[in-house]
Amino acid sequence: MKRYYVIGALMLLIVALTAVILHLNIPKPQLTSEPETEPEVEAMTPASTVPPIASVTAPASTAPATTVAPSTSTVPPSSSIYTSSSSVTASSVPATEITELLDSEERLYVDELIRSYPGLFSVYYKDLQSGESYLYEAYTLYYPASLVKVPYALYLFSLADEGQCDLDAVLTLQERHKQKGTGDLKNAPEGSQYTVRELIEYMITISDNTAFKMLRDQYSLWDYNKYCRKTLGISSVTYEKVTAEDMAICMEAVYNYIMTETPNALFLKDLMARAKFCNIKAPGSELIIHKHGWGNPTFNDMALVFGERDYLIVIMSDRCDGTKEDIKMFHKISSAIYEFQKSATPVPQSSVNTSSQSTASSAAVLQSKAEAAI
Repeated sequence: MKRYYVIGALMLLIVALTAVILHLNIPKPQLTSEPETEPEVEAMTPASTVPPIASVTAPASTAPATTVAPSTSTVPPSSSIYTSSSSVTASSVPATEITELLDSEERLYVDELIRSYPGLFSVYYKDLQSGESYLYEAYTLYYPASLVKVPYALYLFSLADEGQCDLDAVLTLQERHKQKGTGDLKNAPEGSQYTVRELIEYMITISDNTAFKMLRDQYSLWDYNKYCRKTLGISSVTYEKVTAEDMAICMEAVYNYIMTETPNALFLKDLMARAKFCNIKAPGSELIIHKHGWGNPTFNDMALVFGERDYLIVIMSDRCDGTKEDIKMFHKISSAIYEFQKSATPVPQSSVNTSSQSTASSAAVLQSKAEAAI
């Protein structure tokens, strides 16, 4: 009998050891450098010129880098609730505060406009005053590319506001920081020094991958992931796939932060206003601040549009080429949304319900205005 107990105990020990070994060998998701390259610049909407930031050369590294913990979060699969491209459903606001953006004709025009292009596209629009939203395939998963740099910047500013991140602290460029793709710092000499503030500016305005890497090495992705879950209310935003809804939640958080008008909030607003390659059209708006993201296999842009009624818009696609036709598609979709939003009657959040609202413009007028804006 004792022999059976011994054999049983040994078998349990073997199973436990095997589980430990397998756990140690499981590859962990890493936030690798982004394979983003410059799109067709001549076809892009020009942005403000970003002034170069002077660097200071240092003989050796003096800024210790903390160990970056790998991301352990996952993005939930596409929701089965969303079954129609013209459906409107709740996301970051209660269902009672969501209404259909377009009447049947206008919704049909926007839906058909998106369907007229090959490939996958997702659109998320939200009026930040009334709460009205329009969703088209908003739960399809995409590679976000440089869109991830916005929530990461928001995370760093939140740390700075709490006294946990010194924006004037100096970090030193090392060879291991240099990343392929967009940005200028990959060409800077090793030992060059930049403040955290300057690195955030490079990261947002010219989408510098090397600046992003330097910041990630200093400020843990582990804590950033916790920030995404607990503060933003989403699983995470890394280079794993995300949805248009995820990025809309991030942009609404950016908007709410900007509305505090603190120095750091206004600095973030200025950086996004100067970000290159804006593919969102809103003719006549007071200001567009945005961040684009482009890399195999995706082409995305997201923006806050300030005007009589502020709104956010996220457009994501699998059009990784970034051609003139792709950019024209982004212009037409965002222009159509803008023309409706400009002419629609504002609906107070307290009176919004889930029924369709009558609109001031027909699909034909919407189409002609959107095409005229291109």
